[in-house]
Amino acid sequence: MKKSKDMTKEIIGSGCSFSQSDNKDKIRTIKRWAVLGGFFFILNICFIVVICWNHRIQGSEDTVVMVQGPENEVENAKLDETQGNSQENKKNKKDKNDRHSESDNRKKVYLTFDDGPSKNTEKILDILKRHKVSATFFVVGKEDDFSLSMYKRIVDEGHTLAMHSYSHDYSVIYKSKKAFFEDYRKIKKLLYETTGVKPVYYRFPGGTSNTISKVSMKSLAQGLIKRGSVYFDWNAMSGDASGKNLTKKQMINNVLKDVEIHNTSVVLMHDAADKDKTAQMLPELLRKLKKSDVSILAIDEDTPLVQHVKVENRQN
Repeated sequence: MKKSKDMTKEIIGSGCSFSQSDNKDKIRTIKRWAVLGGFFFILNICFIVVICWNHRIQGSEDTVVMVQGPENEVENAKLDETQGNSQENKKNKKDKNDRHSESDNRKKVYLTFDDGPSKNTEKILDILKRHKVSATFFVVGKEDDFSLSMYKRIVDEGHTLAMHSYSHDYSVIYKSKKAFFEDYRKIKKLLYETTGVKPVYYRFPGGTSNTISKVSMKSLAQGLIKRGSVYFDWNAMSGDASGKNLTKKQMINNVLKDVEIHNTSVVLMHDAADKDKTAQMLPELLRKLKKSDVSILAIDEDTPLVQHVKVENRQN
């Protein structure tokens, strides 16, 4: 019996010993995992801190890029201007299309003025502005400040700036084909450099039906087409360059008489320095044209061609 008790104590003692040993092992294991977990926790924290710091630096760099300095202001201004011009061009195109659509069932009248700019050009522009009418100016080459300002004003106020030779000297420009196109290049360059708009439309001094040119007018007309230009003559006129001392009433009646017989009228008038009477009669002419319910337009790509001498288009 005593032996049994001793064995029981021994077993219990061994069990306690084993239990204490196991607990120590478990504690050591827990400590190891706790240390390892802590290490990974700290590593993750460091990783997160690094990412946040990099993000902050990147954010700062992005902010610096977005700061609008002088150069960026210029670039943004150019972009805004380009976008604005694009929107304005779309608007102008829509307005032009609407205008032509509205006038489909009405007579079309294209008022054109040759030989400017001069002081009369300024007067005529004032009149057109008051009456809200667009016209076409076939100008010659002048490089004084006033003339340059007139070229710009014609464009700025929505009129068509067109070419009528640089020199307007028949003996020079019609001497040879080479002479003609040297003059053509000169007026085209002047108008483009002054206004930033490339002129397209051309009117030959004296028209394509003139009998002064030593060169075939068909040859010159074909040369213009090959160079991307379009030429216009006329089928109505005021008579302000006829050499006759017409009254303002006679000039107005001349225009109205011609407009009456054409569905599309390209009216020849002049704004040279000695054509004061043209500027003086213009307000009354505009009132009468509007009263007759015609559409008054500036020449553009939709204008039917009015040409005394026609040539085949071989531009392509």
